[in-house]
Amino acid sequence: LMSFKHSIAKTVGLTRRVIALLTRVSSKPEISFSPKFLVFPVTYRCNLRCKTCFCAEQSKEIGELTLSQMNACLRSLSNSLRHPLENINLTGGELFLRDDIVEIVRCLSSYGTKIIGISTNGMNVRKICDTFELLLNEFPYIEWRIQVSLDGPEEVHNSIRGNKKSFECVILSLACLLKLKRRYSFRLSTNMTISKENITSVKVFYQWLIAKWGNHFSGGFTFSVDSNLYISSQNSEIKNQFKDEEYLNAVREVGTWLYREKDDLFALDVTLMTLGYDRFTPCVFQDEGYFLEPNGNIYKCSVYRDSFIRSGLNERPFDIVEAYRAFNNISHKCPTCLNNCGNYIRSKGYLDFIRSEYVQSREKIFLNYSAWDILTPLVFRKMGIDFIRYKGQSLGDKDLLLVVRGSKLEEVIYSHYNDLRYFLIPVGLGT
Repeated sequence: LMSFKHSIAKTVGLTRRVIALLTRVSSKPEISFSPKFLVFPVTYRCNLRCKTCFCAEQSKEIGELTLSQMNACLRSLSNSLRHPLENINLTGGELFLRDDIVEIVRCLSSYGTKIIGISTNGMNVRKICDTFELLLNEFPYIEWRIQVSLDGPEEVHNSIRGNKKSFECVILSLACLLKLKRRYSFRLSTNMTISKENITSVKVFYQWLIAKWGNHFSGGFTFSVDSNLYISSQNSEIKNQFKDEEYLNAVREVGTWLYREKDDLFALDVTLMTLGYDRFTPCVFQDEGYFLEPNGNIYKCSVYRDSFIRSGLNERPFDIVEAYRAFNNISHKCPTCLNNCGNYIRSKGYLDFIRSEYVQSREKIFLNYSAWDILTPLVFRKMGIDFIRYKGQSLGDKDLLLVVRGSKLEEVIYSHYNDLRYFLIPVGLGT
């Protein structure tokens, strides 16, 4: 009897999962321009002069908000709390050059903020750790994330950052933050900004991170972006790097490697964009994401000045129509944009990949899955994607083989095939 009840419960559980999965696959994404995610560099001042960023050169011209001005901007964006600013990324320049970080967070917390991410270059070790501990103590109800920039091995990192002590300071900051993790709950990560300066170091550096730190924190990777706003590249060495075919080939190799090694779909997306395919990973700036400059100017995107909406110091209620117009000014650039800000918030993972221009343009799609796997073919059929059950057929140049993890072919695919005709996917596309 107990065995029968267990079987019934298991069947009911599986049925519910299938129904939930199909609902998610078939449902249309809801698009809302109500501000919920905000990237907010509180200063453009910086104690480094990086080759890939020109924030510091803008700091005198742009200036900074006082706490009262900041409050006015946040009140405007949230329509006097009608739309809570749930997720805020505090950054710079180097935000820890400001002495009022705790006061700034007190201001933010009054606008319904649940998640705060902090980005830092790790230079001011003591101030970073002491201030962050104050924040953890005073605001335990906030989900905290802190990311430290680390652009490669010591010599490479220091060359990019323009400071011989930068790498050492980052390591000390990470060690200090790891001690805090023993007593507090927060996410800790590093971020490597990939450019011509360090792309040949990516694989070795990732292996070094794993060997030294293991799984104590996550190592993230982003690709440098040609931008005329925020981390402006207009005067930097990276401005025309994507016109260099040698660099493009390196990006494709590293992007494919990061996808296979870390299951990084955005890295795969970058690889496909360099081959001329439209971006498939969504961006938070396409709906609920906004960028607030240190002078109070509000933008719909953190990459392009053409996305300017208005000054937040004008305290009239936030106008969604204005935001929509600003987005229309830059929406044609989205299919080729390499910026991954907020991608993790909007991403539907492999569902986005399967809907991509790249997958849809394949002549034949072969699917290899185990006999017990009823979810994956069900999802493909629900999405209206024609596939052929793979039984060892030869693949043409424009064909695609998708191998479900756990099937007999998984190890073979990982070991023998590195080109873009072969992909591992999770059962049911991970839904």
